[in-house]
Amino acid sequence: MNREKLKKHPHETTSGGSVKKQDDETRASNKQKSERQNADNKLSTEIKTHLNNHEEIDTSGVQVDVSDGEVVLQGEVDNAHAKSLTCNITTQEVTGTKHVKSDKLNYKRDNNEAP
Repeated sequence: MNREKLKKHPHETTSGGSVKKQDDETRASNKQKSERQNADNKLSTEIKTHLNNHEEIDTSGVQVDVSDGEVVLQGEVDNAHAKSLTCNITTQEVTGTKHVKSDKLNYKRDNNEAP
């Protein structure tokens, strides 16, 4: 019997399927997701650090969520200036931010400003 004919393609099973290839693709996809999640966590931490270290604004009421470099800011800041500054810090001082969504970032009501 010819041994060359018995050799299978490295990505084929005895049934002719491509289970190994699918497993490799799944592992690669999971690795990419994990790397993206790690990058998002790092970006979120960096944004929070920049915001917390800024003397001009109180961002203790701000929540930062990151998904694939897209940043969502939500919570409360003192006024429009604080909101603008929070967005600017997030986009200009932190590398890796692709887009900032701040429509859920509201003004505190107890600061004597008109609603």
